[in-house]
Amino acid sequence: MNKTAKDILHSEEPAEVYLLIENSNSTILDYLKFILADLILKKVILVERTLRKAHPKDKRARYFTDVRVGPNYSFYDAQSYEKVFLEEITPGKSRLFYHYIRAIQTEVPTDGKFFRDVLRNSELKEYFRPNFVSYLLGYLPLNSKGTRMRRELIHELNLLDKTIPQLYKRTEDLYKVIQPLGGNIFLLHKFSSVMWKRISYSFQNRPAKLDNIILDNRTLRKLDYAYYSYDVLESLDEFFFNVYQYEYVPQNTRSNFSWY
Repeated sequence: MNKTAKDILHSEEPAEVYLLIENSNSTILDYLKFILADLILKKVILVERTLRKAHPKDKRARYFTDVRVGPNYSFYDAQSYEKVFLEEITPGKSRLFYHYIRAIQTEVPTDGKFFRDVLRNSELKEYFRPNFVSYLLGYLPLNSKGTRMRRELIHELNLLDKTIPQLYKRTEDLYKVIQPLGGNIFLLHKFSSVMWKRISYSFQNRPAKLDNIILDNRTLRKLDYAYYSYDVLESLDEFFFNVYQYEYVPQNTRSNFSWY
């Protein structure tokens, strides 16, 4: 059975969908941000702001942004391109967010190797036609089927861009739209920390009945708690504040943001 754009957005990981949409036109940094946001949403990693002294002799405490393992860290079956995110933190210890990001940037491979790694783990191989020349140049061309699916995905994401803001006050309808997306919600062209806060506000009174359930990584993206569990919302707020801040500017690419 042929997949639709909606099927792909409801089943595949954001880095893999982004590879199909951008077709190697973006930098590794864009992919790393989508991967990290997705891991936070799955509660594999948590980002938190803590007030402490940098040194015992300091007179005043300061706020620091730290990264630590989430409750699903030890159960998560990471894709090969996600493993560096898990390897750079240790259970029982926190790490400064800035140092964590820099360490990941140092460890990831070149663009071409990284893209091939994402594709190797993906269920979307049928949409690409890599060849020897493209491997050498570090890009992954689409076949005709992939070109059509890319257009359909962009169309579907544009529809979601228009639909989601209209549902902020209709919590159940909003939930039905965004819950199947998992981490692919971060691919929305108009996605921003403001949109996330509006979504979070809509869900703040929902009971976190599944908050302690831990399942395999393919099921994690479906769990109800991911969208309104307190620690996930707080972690994503900190993540957006430190990394993901950008304003929507119409342009051809979805790469609208910078690290700092």
